[in-house]
Amino acid sequence: MRRLDTADTRALALKFAGDPRTARAHFAIEIGGASAWRTSDSRCYAVAFEEGTGEVHLIGNGEAGEIMEFLRPLPQDARINMSRHMFAKISGMVTPRSVRTIEIYTGPVGMTPASVPPPRTDFDVRAVLYSDLPALSSLPYDASFLFEGYKDPRNILAHSTAFGAFNGPRLVSLAIAELGRTFASIWTYTLHDLRGKGLATHCVASIMDNLRLTGERPLYTIRAENGSPERAMARRFGWEMAGEMAMVERRHIAL
Repeated sequence: MRRLDTADTRALALKFAGDPRTARAHFAIEIGGASAWRTSDSRCYAVAFEEGTGEVHLIGNGEAGEIMEFLRPLPQDARINMSRHMFAKISGMVTPRSVRTIEIYTGPVGMTPASVPPPRTDFDVRAVLYSDLPALSSLPYDASFLFEGYKDPRNILAHSTAFGAFNGPRLVSLAIAELGRTFASIWTYTLHDLRGKGLATHCVASIMDNLRLTGERPLYTIRAENGSPERAMARRFGWEMAGEMAMVERRHIAL
């Protein structure tokens, strides 16, 4: 695969911006500074960070051998997102039962949630400020996906809209929306002992109020195998599934 120059990479990001199935690659380029590659037949693109860590996006349906050569040197913990058609080409080299299905949800701007529990008086849902960085940085390890593509937690607040549920100075639930040209990519996290109480839904509702002003459509991705609470929240906001992707860690591909 041939690496694209800066101008072609930016043009590709614009091409990806309007489709919910490729919008995450747009965010990786525009916000995370990821690079892009193209197969010799121009039928498939790869978007990845320089060091190959985190998410890698394969978009299109190119020749399997060329794509395998690109994947071979990636770190073992790299997570590779691809279409179902692309996965079918390499499935013979993938460890059984290691593929994960990623569901993509979106909806119109400004939908108000239905059946939301009333706000709890012991939590304050508000915008996350730079003064809250110590609370943001102290989130547990399983919240680390929120920081992918960012070298410094401060950059999250520079590129995103964030609302959190606070118990005093403690941040217990968080919703972040990275703002793109068409979509706002929404991520949520709640401390384990406080899940199921509607805190993330209240945080997302505050983000949706902001999107009424900025105009981006929500983009929400979940893993199918553990997505019941997330699906319930998507239904509350009237979001519908716009597609599915296959996700495989590099360690599970025999190259």
